Amino acid sequence: MISRLSGYASVKIASFRSEISDDEKAIATIETGIASSSVSSTDKLLLQVQLRTLQLDFTNATQLLHQAKAVEQPSIVTPAASARVTARSRRSAVVVAALIGLIVGGLAALLWDRVAAIIARRRAS
Repeated sequence: MISRLSGYASVKIASFRSEISDDEKAIATIETGIASSSVSSTDKLLLQVQLRTLQLDFTNATQLLHQAKAVEQPSIVTPAASARVTARSRRSAVVVAALIGLIVGGLAALLWDRVAAIIARRRAS
């Protein structure tokens, strides 16, 4: 059941994992370039700017991955089970009482002429 619901979240999680893996590789490559003595100081500054951008991208992807896992990916928290629930609350009791009163009042209004005629005949006798 969950596999039918989690298609979008699973693709999204796989995408974030791939992005994080690519960012980690790129960060390692740039750190190697910064540590190298054969790279000029101007190039190292440019590499540091790229490194900062990749680190921000890595952080964002990591946070979005955690969000996708915790919020978007469906999971079973408790197993499904039936529970007996009564619909007794003050509001529902008032609604039911009003409905019963309406029905009884309607029946009394419809039958009142017949009941009044029977009572009048008994008094007249």
